[in-house]
Amino acid sequence: MKWRDVTAWVERHPLATLGLAAGGAALLGTGGAVAVTIAQGGGLLGTSGGGTARIAGGSVNLSSIPTNYANDYLSAMLARWSGSTKALGDAVRTMTPVAWPGIPGEVIMGFCTNGQQRANTALSPPNGVENPFAELGYFGTEGGPRSTPPNAGPYPNPTNRSNNSWLVLHDDPLVVRLLGHPATMVNGAWQTDVNAQTAVGLVNLLRHRTGCNAAMPAACRSTDLGSTWSVAVGFAAWSAGDAGMARWVTRYQTALAAVPEPQRVAAWVAAVVADDRAGRVHGTRHANPAYTLMRTLQKIEAGRVLAVHVHGNAAWFPVVSSADQLAITRAAFKT
Repeated sequence: MKWRDVTAWVERHPLATLGLAAGGAALLGTGGAVAVTIAQGGGLLGTSGGGTARIAGGSVNLSSIPTNYANDYLSAMLARWSGSTKALGDAVRTMTPVAWPGIPGEVIMGFCTNGQQRANTALSPPNGVENPFAELGYFGTEGGPRSTPPNAGPYPNPTNRSNNSWLVLHDDPLVVRLLGHPATMVNGAWQTDVNAQTAVGLVNLLRHRTGCNAAMPAACRSTDLGSTWSVAVGFAAWSAGDAGMARWVTRYQTALAAVPEPQRVAAWVAAVVADDRAGRVHGTRHANPAYTLMRTLQKIEAGRVLAVHVHGNAAWFPVVSSADQLAITRAAFKT
């Protein structure tokens, strides 16, 4: 498993992988000031170069700052969008308008920076991390409990529905509509079936959105499928769990309910930054509200940077200031 091929297990093992990516250099600081620099080619994970703005500052892991994360993965996204591995881009361009109307396909490509085509987190190293359940492919779709031994499979599990969105959704009507047939349940066949990964992955994100929407306060729910808040809820619910994201929405419900849906991502950012300034933000990974927000913004920002480079609908995306990105990233690692 090569680091530059983004793996699904980064989601649950960020500190180890970020340390590898940064090569011991990610904790460089500028005395707490925010600085914008220009990335040159040959940086972390195939940085695009050519004038892509990066953010630096403070004692923080620089590769975790959403804009930097996006720049680091731009080369891989471009290859997946229209280059050597464009099967994913082709599928996303075709299926996203049907499954999730109103959102740009580039934001889905940003989500997929978290995975790679043949990834299975349940496998033993070096091909996986023996996660308690499988996360499969570009979308990290849950594929059932880890087998004993881990490499035995089958993946996806054909009968056990626990942590197994692939089984639950493989014959969902929307998946069938996108593919023209149910998604494969043959052990390992998903590895080469990018269309199936995309169909099941999109429907799974929508399923997480629906679950989280139902669990959060009614005044904060997404009613516009194509909004940035709709996408943020789906992405964050996949990462933190439906109840996990709903917990943070409940925590910030006053700020979120006070604004219309198009402004809700900005309100979420402002609420977490204010909470951190008050000294109330800490915890490990998704037990920390800033971590859930950071991981969500990384994927959305990756989509925005891709949209800029391919002349897509960059105007759809929220823009988060450098100062807020830095504050959120610093807070995300306060334990």
